[in-house]
Amino acid sequence: MLAVTCALFAAQGCKSQKVLAVETEIAAARGRLASLEKRRQELGAESRRLQVERKTFSHQADEAALAKERLVAAGLALRGLPLPDGVLLDEALRAKSPKLGELAASIVQRQLPCADPDAPPDDEATGPDCLPAPLADACEGVSARKTQSLAWSCPAIVPTDKGPAAAVCVATAALAESIYPLSAPTLHVEGDVLRLAFEKNGRLVVGDWPPPNVEVYRPENWSELETCAAENSHAQCVRSCDERHGRLGGCDDWADGYEGGGEGEEDTEPYELRAAREAAARAEAEAAQARDELSYQECLAGCETGEEAEPEPISRVSLAYRRSPAPGLFQFDVELSDEDGGVPAHTVLISFPALHEALAGDAEAPGEDDTVREVVTALDVQKLSEGQAVDGKRIFAGLTQEGFPVGVRASVDGKTPPIDLELDEVCDFAEHRKDSVMLERCGVAKAEREVARAKAAARADGGVRDAGVTP
Repeated sequence: MLAVTCALFAAQGCKSQKVLAVETEIAAARGRLASLEKRRQELGAESRRLQVERKTFSHQADEAALAKERLVAAGLALRGLPLPDGVLLDEALRAKSPKLGELAASIVQRQLPCADPDAPPDDEATGPDCLPAPLADACEGVSARKTQSLAWSCPAIVPTDKGPAAAVCVATAALAESIYPLSAPTLHVEGDVLRLAFEKNGRLVVGDWPPPNVEVYRPENWSELETCAAENSHAQCVRSCDERHGRLGGCDDWADGYEGGGEGEEDTEPYELRAAREAAARAEAEAAQARDELSYQECLAGCETGEEAEPEPISRVSLAYRRSPAPGLFQFDVELSDEDGGVPAHTVLISFPALHEALAGDAEAPGEDDTVREVVTALDVQKLSEGQAVDGKRIFAGLTQEGFPVGVRASVDGKTPPIDLELDEVCDFAEHRKDSVMLERCGVAKAEREVARAKAAARADGGVRDAGVTP
C-alpha cells in the first residue's frame, strides 16, 4: 500500500513539472507578442511621419520647379526673347487678367499644326451652328478660401505673482490637419484654438496657438468647392446622355421633311396592303422610340446618386484648460470626439514667450499697432509628469504620441522660457521618479540612438576609406 501511494505522488509531481514548463513557454510567447505589437505601433507611426514628409517634399519640389521656370523666363525677358506659354498663363492667372481667355485661345491656336487664322471661311460649310452651348461652371465665382470669424470665450483668468494676470480664451475654428498639432483621422478638423492675453502699459499683449497664419483665418473653402464640383459632374453627365441619345437639338432636325419617293409615280399597291405596311412602320418607329427613351432615362438615372452623398467626416478636437503649473506655462487636455476615434486624449503644455519676457522685465512696451504674437508648444505628451522644484527649476516630462521620452526644464518664477531636455536628462528624471513605463521607453530610445550613431560612424568611416585615407 505504501509503495502504491509513493508511486502516485511521484507521477503527480512529474505532471506538475510539465504543466509548469508549458506555462513558462506561454508567458514567454506573450512577452514576445507584446514586444512585436509595440514594434508594429512604432513602425505605423514612422510610416505616417514619412507620408507627411513625402507630401512636404512634393510640395517643395513643385515650388522649386515653378521658381526655376520663372527664373528662366526672367532671363528671356532681359534678352528680349518671347516668354514660354506656361509663364504667360501663370502670370495672367495670378493677375486675374480679363484677357485670360483670349491669351489661352491664342496659345492653343499657335500650337495647332493646320490652323490658319487668316484663311477665308469655307464656302461649303453652310447650315446651322451644330455646336451645343458650353456648360455653365458652377464653381465660377466660388472662392478657394473663406474668411471665418472666431467667437472667443475666456474660461479662466490666471493670476501671476509679481506679474500681470493672463486671460485664457478659446474659440472653435475650421482648420487644416497640417495646422493643428494632431494626427487627426480626416483632412477636415474643427478644433479649438487658443488665445492668451495680458495687459502691459495700458495695452493688451495677445498671442495665439496655433500661431497666426492664413490657414487659420482663411481656411480652404472645401465644402462649397466640393458642392460645385458635384454640380459640374452632374451637368456633364446629363450632357453626355443628351449627346449619346441625340437630345441636344440643333442639327438633328436640319433638312428633315424629305421622305423620298417621286410625287408623279403611280401607286398600284392595294390600299389595304399599303395601310398595313404603314401601320407596321409606325409601330416599329414607336417601339424604337420607346427603347431609346428607356435607354435615355437609364442613362440619366446613372447621373443621380440615388441618395444624398455622405458629407466628409469632420474631426472635433477640444481643448480643456487645467492649470498653470508655472508663470507663463499653461496646461491643456486635448480630446477628440468619441465617434471619430483614432487619436487618444493627451496633454499639451503651452508657453507664452511674451509673458516670460514681461516677467523678466526686459520686454519692450507694446507699440501702437495691434500685433498678435506667437504662443508655442513646450510639450505634447500622452501624460504629463512633474518633478520637484530644484534651484528654482522644475522638470516636466512625458511620452510623445509615438512613445518617445521628452521633457523641458522650466523656471519657477517664469522669467525664462522652458528649455528642452536631452534624452539622458529625461531618463534620469524617469529613474528618479521610478516611472517604469517611461524607463522602458528610455531603454528603447537609447538603443535606437546607439544604432543611429553606429550607422553614422560606419558612413563616416566608409567616406574616409573611399578618399584613400587610413583612419
